[in-house]
Amino acid sequence: MKTFDVPLTHWEMTQAVYLGLMRMSASESQGLDHANATRRPFRIRMEDEFLGACGELALAKLTRRYLTPTVNTFHGPVRDLGAWEIRATKHRNGRLIIRPEEDPDRPYLLIVGEPPHLTVVGWTWGRDGMLREYLDNPPRKDGGTADRPSYFVPQHVLTELKPGDPT
Repeated sequence: MKTFDVPLTHWEMTQAVYLGLMRMSASESQGLDHANATRRPFRIRMEDEFLGACGELALAKLTRRYLTPTVNTFHGPVRDLGAWEIRATKHRNGRLIIRPEEDPDRPYLLIVGEPPHLTVVGWTWGRDGMLREYLDNPPRKDGGTADRPSYFVPQHVLTELKPGDPT
C-alpha cells in the first residue's frame, strides 16, 4: 500500500498547538473528556489534541483543501475534514481507532508519526472496521486501564488513499 509523507511547517505546527488549546479550553469549560471514559491527565489530553490537529492539517495539506477547524463536534454531523474522520497516533505501527458508538457509515483515516513528520496511511469505512476481531482494550498512555473497548484496525487492512475517495 502506498502511503504519503506530509511534513508540517513551523506555522502549521503553531496552528495545531492553538487549535489543540482551543479544544482543551472548550472541553474543560464544559467538563468534557471526549476520548476516554475515565479522565486523562492534562498533559496527555493536550498531546492528543495537538496530534489530532496535526493530523487534520496534514490531510488538508495533502489534498490541497482548506481546514476549517472545529471545536467539540465529536460524534456530531460535522466531520474533521470533508467526509473524513481523522485519527492520528504517534506510533508508526499504530492502529486506526473506531469507537463502538461512532457512525459506521463514515470513512475513518489513519495518520501516524511524530509532528512535524506525519504519514497518511490509509482508510476504512466504519462498518468495515467495526469487526469483532479488531475489538481491543489496551492500557491507557498513563498506565491506567482504559476500560473502553474499541475497534483497533491494523494498518495492513486499510485502503490506500486515492483520488475519488470520499471527500
